[in-house]
Amino acid sequence: MPELPVWESRRCFIADDPRLAKPEKASYKKPMAARPLEIGPAGIRTARTIEMLRTERGLSQRQLAARITALGHPMSNTALSRIERAHRRCDIDDLTALAQALRVPPFALLEGDTAL
Repeated sequence: MPELPVWESRRCFIADDPRLAKPEKASYKKPMAARPLEIGPAGIRTARTIEMLRTERGLSQRQLAARITALGHPMSNTALSRIERAHRRCDIDDLTALAQALRVPPFALLEGDTAL
């Protein structure tokens, strides 16, 4: 049998050394079940108002999300869609950025069409 170069013999030695073996993966843990998202009447009213103002202004979700991002608050059209469908909470930073992009005061988004 031909003699192996030093680097190959070391590689074989290291691979066979049980102390250097990769640890086995931990057992698979089942992820926790997601809590259902509870959005109250004010959140739902805000979501509907955002959608109404966006469509009145002739903006697509992608256009409004780009406008919000240009104002310094990164938002994808997917995030905006989830806010409008009340599948995502609208935090205060989102609310102020949305109001600025739609050119309305933030309270107008909270109060719905009664404030407009």
